[in-house]
Amino acid sequence: MNRLVSFSAVLMLGLSVSGLRTGPATDKSDRAAAEELLRQAHDLTDIRAEGSAPFRLVARLLVYDAKGQVAEGSYAEIWKTPTSWRRETSYPGFWEARVAAGDTMYISRSQSGPPLDIFELPGLLHLSDSLEITAESSARNLREVGNPSARSLELTRRGKVWAEAYLNASVPLLERIRFHKYQYEFQFEKYKEFEHLRYPTVFTRFSHGKISLRVEVQQLVAETPDDSALAPLKDALALPWCPNPAPAKLEGITVLPAGAVPGNPRDRLVIYGIIGTNGRWHDMTVVSSTGDERAAKRFAQGIQDSQRYTPATCGNRRVAEERVLVANP
Repeated sequence: MNRLVSFSAVLMLGLSVSGLRTGPATDKSDRAAAEELLRQAHDLTDIRAEGSAPFRLVARLLVYDAKGQVAEGSYAEIWKTPTSWRRETSYPGFWEARVAAGDTMYISRSQSGPPLDIFELPGLLHLSDSLEITAESSARNLREVGNPSARSLELTRRGKVWAEAYLNASVPLLERIRFHKYQYEFQFEKYKEFEHLRYPTVFTRFSHGKISLRVEVQQLVAETPDDSALAPLKDALALPWCPNPAPAKLEGITVLPAGAVPGNPRDRLVIYGIIGTNGRWHDMTVVSSTGDERAAKRFAQGIQDSQRYTPATCGNRRVAEERVLVANP
């Protein structure tokens, strides 16, 4: 049976939490201690918070395939405020520029859908987002692991454990996050000081125990950009957007048309699409498939035709949401 997983751009680390195990009950003092440590680590590393100093970041990307072969790319970010920035990613066979301008996101790219590792790149670089305590997220089960300053804790969302974080409590800084269900792990190393904060200069993503992406920060400097640096490119796709929307929600049960199957149940399939403000998919494309390409396209078309969503929102305003669907991750 094919297993379909959704990765959402609006959730940054956007991993589905349904079906994850719940840990043992913990008392209020344990939860308070875990959340306080998480808040301290968040505040110390959130270089993109409202009121933070504008900056320019340049990084080298190393993307590994299933055989361990590596392709090199680059990433550049110009950041002014949470709603005014530009990010440009270059990778063999793919290029993309994103510009946030108030309530609109402008996207220019060389092909219709980004590779999965590139799509997940913001989730890796925005490590502070995974440390944020919200109405639906919390932390618990704080414990010492190894040396006296090493701590681990469980991250929960809607009462269910979705990941485990490991921190250096003496600073405190996040060192790695493990996503149990999907066998992913993010590691953060070689922190440097930046405007009274700390930020890693090496980010690594592991999938099923193997390295899949490594980011090496080459430059991080305080710099106020001029307006021309934040101007969208001509003919860029414009999407209604905000930094932290409530995600789109699937309505009902997906019933695919006859013949809309991705092929061999073991085939790995990656599909990119946008859930518009009308709750319908658009710009859906097959990014990669290990099986029959025609079957993959029929499956993607079946998803697009059959699924309906309550759109993502920012307050009372509807916004678009990008997602990547993965069969057999």
